[in-house]
This record gives sequence, structure tokens and C-alpha cells, in this order.
Amino acid sequence: MNGFLYQIFELQNLNMEIKTIDSFMGKENVDMTKVRQEILNFLANSKNTNILVTSFPSPHKYSDQNYTIYSNVLEISGTFNELLETAYEFEKHFTYSKVVSTEFFTVKKGSDKKELHLIIIFQNYENRN
Repeated sequence: MNGFLYQIFELQNLNMEIKTIDSFMGKENVDMTKVRQEILNFLANSKNTNILVTSFPSPHKYSDQNYTIYSNVLEISGTFNELLETAYEFEKHFTYSKVVSTEFFTVKKGSDKKELHLIIIFQNYENRN
């Protein structure tokens, strides 16, 4: 009987570990059309009204035998403070997808002006098992 109880305890521990890992990977089994719409809705409802979406291509899909991972790449432009605050808000409050990467860069506009951009990569996954 002790061996049986130990196996139940181990199974519960493994389930808790899986839930913890899942929370790092992004929300599971979510409709990608809804995720993309919610990214845009979240941005539209932001207090940073001067943010411009410069690119939002179709999601990238990667599959292996256990998971399918969807990545959405959002490129926006604005001032440093607006972009930083937007990235922070997505990281802390956006529940439809997980922010896995951010990258700031500049684009030259004209002979002496530069425009600041931010790429935010979001990921979701589907468990194939």
C-alpha cells in the first residue's frame, strides 16, 4: 500500500511540474485568430495612443511529436517610454499568449532622423498527446 501511495504522490508532483512548465510556455490550445485579434485589441486599448503597428505577419507554426508552437511577431513604433510601457503591459497583463522575446531597433528615416521600433514575439502551444 505504501508503494501505491508513493506513486500517487509522485504523479501529483509531476502534474504540478507540468502545470508550472505550461505556464512558462504560454496559454495552451487557444484559437490563433482570437489570439491575434486580442493582441490588436490590447494594443488599441492601451493608453499609449501614439504607438503604430508597422508589421504583424501571419503566425509561424512549428510542430514536433509532442507540441505545436505558434509564434506571433508584432512590430510597433513609437517613443522609447511608450514602447517600453507597452512591452511591460503585454508581459504583465496579456493573458491570451506569452511574451517570449522583445527587441528594440531603429530605422533610418530621411538623412538624419531615426524611428524607434519594438518587436514583441508571443507564443502559444498545443499539446499533441
